[in-house]
Amino acid sequence: KTSTSQGMLSYQSGVEISNSIIKNSNTGLYLSGDNVKVKNCLIYDSNFGLRFTGTNGFFYNCTYANNATAVYLDAKSSTLKNSIFTDNTTDMSSSGLGVSQTTYSVTDLSQSSSGMPADQSNKFSQTFVFSNSVNKDFHLLNTDDSAKDKGVDLSVDPNFPFSDDIDGQNRTNPWDMGPDEIIKITSIPET
Repeated sequence: KTSTSQGMLSYQSGVEISNSIIKNSNTGLYLSGDNVKVKNCLIYDSNFGLRFTGTNGFFYNCTYANNATAVYLDAKSSTLKNSIFTDNTTDMSSSGLGVSQTTYSVTDLSQSSSGMPADQSNKFSQTFVFSNSVNKDFHLLNTDDSAKDKGVDLSVDPNFPFSDDIDGQNRTNPWDMGPDEIIKITSIPET
């Protein structure tokens, strides 16, 4: 959290960022502009994980880990879905200038500490089971009960439809939150 650089910086409209790992920055992802879309990203070890100052930003299936402030919104309109917030000092903060919608998202913080809005689809004080979070492997394990199979299907989302994960694998219903979809293996009974 000591870097003074931006991980990714864009003032352009129509920017789409997907399947990215952004780390060790003052601001991991700084975006402005209209109709900005981000999916399947992992942003960790930054002062600000994501800072959005534009209009109509869509941030889907991202994990924000070990950031001072995971998401700072200074925007007219932004939507976050299927987000995992883990080990951040504050999950969400905003200037109060715009409208933000955060749904189907989970955090290890309490609602009062998180800053994430109350919504029946959002869950607080959760415990996640990652492959190896100490070494920054935030793939969910099959034993996770907080984010696995808790997301909403975004394959027909009116603003930003997609159906893959950070590894390029197809997502299956019910969707997992965060950038990785656990591959569901169906056992075939012996005959």
